[in-house]
Amino acid sequence: MQPTPRNYYSTGKPSMVVKSDPTITLGQNVGLDDSDVKKVNALYNCNVCSRKFVKLSGTFIYSSTLSSQGGPSCFYLIQSCYKVSLQLNDINILSSPDCDDAYIKVYDGVSKSLRLLLDKTCGSNVVPPLISSGFYMLIEIVNNQPSVESTFSASYQSVKYGETFVAQTGIVKSPGFPNIYPTLLDVVYSIIAPEGYTVVLNFLFFWIQNSPKCIPEYLIIRDGPLTTSPILGTYCGRLDNIQVASTGNIVLLQFHSGNLIEYNGFYAKYKFVPIS
Repeated sequence: MQPTPRNYYSTGKPSMVVKSDPTITLGQNVGLDDSDVKKVNALYNCNVCSRKFVKLSGTFIYSSTLSSQGGPSCFYLIQSCYKVSLQLNDINILSSPDCDDAYIKVYDGVSKSLRLLLDKTCGSNVVPPLISSGFYMLIEIVNNQPSVESTFSASYQSVKYGETFVAQTGIVKSPGFPNIYPTLLDVVYSIIAPEGYTVVLNFLFFWIQNSPKCIPEYLIIRDGPLTTSPILGTYCGRLDNIQVASTGNIVLLQFHSGNLIEYNGFYAKYKFVPIS
């Protein structure tokens, strides 16, 4: 877990907590927080659009017409004690070629580095859950056409496990693999290929608790970005030679473990394949 100032100079218990909400992190040194932005705006009579979220979970709404969110760009930084899982909803951003006129970008960290980019979207696209690899996630909103309103809503939470994959090839594995995985997991993996590509998964190892209907443990692979997208397969037990291919450019994996028996889990390689 990431150390925070409220844990400094103590033997483990927090030395200070917020009475109204003990989960709020005290102190930070990455970017301006909400109170900093309000003070800067008031002091210089300006309208900086920036927010920072430090609770374990939360929701927020963006609208380019709100005075507090005006200007051509906004930045939201989410800080977590584990990983950040973000879900964007109700996206209504001006659609343009390559999303150049208006867009949402989500970065795996605190900087606008291309190598950290998890997703860029505009229009009314549906975005899968996005999971950071560390404690921070940065959201950039750009609207170069102020006459056209941009809106979306979002929810986030702190999670121990899960991942978002955007590289051409990679490895997806259960928590702790090759060791046994923990009990009572609900883990989501998002694999996002560029438009015009599909995702192909090859499992080199698969062993979770077996049952006739894959209850209470299962791995569900979905053909799309939503937890309600069509199912490509539901798997449990000890299996060999599992290969799964999507019809679109996004695959969602949902792994759930029970509370009694754990096994070694799964290990798979994926790759992006151009649509012929």
